[in-house]
Amino acid sequence: MATRRIKPFKARFLSLGQQLEALMRDFPGSKGNLSENSRLVWIARVLPSPLSCIYTIQLIYQIGKRPTVQVIDPMLVPRQGEKLPHIFAGKILCLYRARYGEWEPSKHLSMTIVPWASLWLLHYEIWHSTGSWGGSRAEHPARLANR
Repeated sequence: MATRRIKPFKARFLSLGQQLEALMRDFPGSKGNLSENSRLVWIARVLPSPLSCIYTIQLIYQIGKRPTVQVIDPMLVPRQGEKLPHIFAGKILCLYRARYGEWEPSKHLSMTIVPWASLWLLHYEIWHSTGSWGGSRAEHPARLANR
C-alpha cells in the first residue's frame, strides 16, 4: 500500500500581530503599533554599515497591500542634477520585484523588508559618493512607480 505524503500547512500570510512581534523582537528599541484601520506602523533606526550614518525608517504594512518603507531621518537627498534611484513616488524605497515573488505575506518583514531597506541605504550611500548604483537596475513597473 502506497503512503500518501502529507504536505505541512503553510500559512498564506502572517498576521499583523505576528509581524509586529517579530519586528520588536528582532530590532530592540524600535517602536510599533497596530492602528485602528488594521495597519502596522513601525519605526526603527538602522545602520547599514559600520561607516554609515544611522537612518530612521518607517515601515507601513496592511494585509493585502505591499509593505512600504520610507526614510524619516536624515532626509534622502539626490546628487546634483540627478534623481534618487530606485525609489517610488512619495520617496518609498524600491526593495524587491513583486512580480517575481521575492516577498510574500507569509514571510517575516523583519527578515526580508528591513534588511533589504538597510541594503538599499548602503547602495544609496555608495551612489551618493560614486554616482554608480550598485543594487538592482531593474526598472519599476509604471503602476507601482506612480503609487
